[in-house]
Amino acid sequence: MSKPGQADPSVRNADTEQPHAEGGSSKRWLVLILVLALLLRCLDLNDPWSGIPGDFRSTFGGAATGGPARNLVQYGLWETKGLPYSLRFEDRNGQLQYSYYSHHPASFALITAASMKVFGNHEWAARLPWILISCLAVFSVWRLGTYLFGVRCGLWAALLAAVLPTGAHYGSMLWTEGAVTWIGAEVVLASVRWLRERDGGIPWAAAGWAFLGGLFEWSLGFVLVGVGLFVLAHALRGSCWRRLWSSLVIPLGFGLAVLLHALHVTLVVPRDALLDDSEQTLAWVRSLPVDLGSFLNIQWNYLWRDLTGAGLLGLIAAALWLLLRALGGRGVKGSSALFALLLAAPLYVALFPSRSVNHHFFWAISTPGYALLMARALLELSNRKKVGTWLGWLLASGIAAMSYSARPSKGFDFSKPESYWGLPLLVAIYAAPALLVLALTARLWARPLSARLLAAGPAVALAVLTANCVWGDVRLWILRRSDRVQQVVESSWIEPHLKNERCLIVTLGAASLPLQFYAAGPVLYGVPKRADLEWIRAEVLDHLALDYKVLFLFEHDEFKRLKALGRATPEKLAEMSELREHLLQLAGTSRVHGSIELFELPRS
Repeated sequence: MSKPGQADPSVRNADTEQPHAEGGSSKRWLVLILVLALLLRCLDLNDPWSGIPGDFRSTFGGAATGGPARNLVQYGLWETKGLPYSLRFEDRNGQLQYSYYSHHPASFALITAASMKVFGNHEWAARLPWILISCLAVFSVWRLGTYLFGVRCGLWAALLAAVLPTGAHYGSMLWTEGAVTWIGAEVVLASVRWLRERDGGIPWAAAGWAFLGGLFEWSLGFVLVGVGLFVLAHALRGSCWRRLWSSLVIPLGFGLAVLLHALHVTLVVPRDALLDDSEQTLAWVRSLPVDLGSFLNIQWNYLWRDLTGAGLLGLIAAALWLLLRALGGRGVKGSSALFALLLAAPLYVALFPSRSVNHHFFWAISTPGYALLMARALLELSNRKKVGTWLGWLLASGIAAMSYSARPSKGFDFSKPESYWGLPLLVAIYAAPALLVLALTARLWARPLSARLLAAGPAVALAVLTANCVWGDVRLWILRRSDRVQQVVESSWIEPHLKNERCLIVTLGAASLPLQFYAAGPVLYGVPKRADLEWIRAEVLDHLALDYKVLFLFEHDEFKRLKALGRATPEKLAEMSELREHLLQLAGTSRVHGSIELFELPRS
């Protein structure tokens, strides 16, 4: 037990136990890891928004961030008051009517808008800042891992953070999950450093990071819950209650950012210009939309896909290792800091179950915890000469077996790009069992070679897991590429409407959601329901200035798509059929363009 004011032995810096001569080499490895992270996050840099239902990352980015960012660029900070418009139009009395999206801090739109202001209204310009922020998260994982567990663990953790799809795929989405993983790791690092100080003081650095995180996203609060429990455990072990009281400045920093957002909204935006559904939204997102069994199955499938099956296997194995160590009374130095990171995502999912059913990226905020836990477990195996060697090879072989699910679904068809991407990666994945056979065979005539090969088991497990995750990232990118939205945007029939600031576009279906990234006029979007259409008519169309053109974009092949996905019910199909008939009555005319059916509302 540590004395009051002394360092917590569970957060002692392990770097002193390793030679510092590795410094230059470790920095070179870090540069290579960051380059790999950047390449994986730039896979879709120049891709158009896909608009396909399975690509939530692209659809969400184009609609929820790209559109508001374009509004900020188009109308400027003074008119928008620093908040993204959700809707803006002129009514029949010549008055400007507008509403703001204020459920989250405006940083997601402001950062994207700043890049688009400099580089233009391009998809790559919108993505660029979030790619760089996601790479910062990898760097912070390296810093935290090196501080807690030493140089080699920091590099291994950074490598995993670079390639895990939760970081590479969702970390660079046009939202704030990449920023939360970056700042969350820095908050934990600053908190651990503060706890190691013998003279106490106030954790201003951790509070500053928490303040910055609060300017990005509310989900950082779940990391702070873990940090609070971490500090409480330290206080209980060392009877250092002064530290516990001093730590309150950390959530106060986060609360100050929340307060600034509230003041911003309250002082500069009229009450009737806000989305007046905050209480209803909060009640809805906290409800369970499906039965518990289905909910758990959905979350398991997300983890299986976004960590890859092999990554999930490695995470479970590492968690069991940590649990067995704790039950044996041995523990792992720094494990309480890992807990602070690992707790965030389950809390996020559990407290907002309704959103976590269709928001695929909720698990991403614990990516630093996943990477650090797996890297620490593999490093522990590499330090154990006998048991660790065989367990490392067993894990490597298990990862290779689990990677079978990541193969191209129809074998190697060299007319398809995934075959060229996948072949070298799959060879690397399946190399583990081959190397194990080679090592065992080598024992018959080359014991030194055999010993070296067998001792490399944990490193091979890391290499196989890395190759598996890289292939998972590439495969997700290939499967979710589509030019559906680009075809619509570049069509001659819609180009004049997109450039017309006096054209209101109502989108009904996922394919046309990202159109607000390209539209100069107002865009409304929603799920295809008659109730939504009635709300649009009562709240918007009945007040819209008469010189506005109104277009409804409806995916006329929605029935076929839903049926193919197995999501169509008779009630759903009937509702959509009724909606189409209602649109025909409301608009009076209809034209089909590719997969989009256009209804143009006559204006008197």
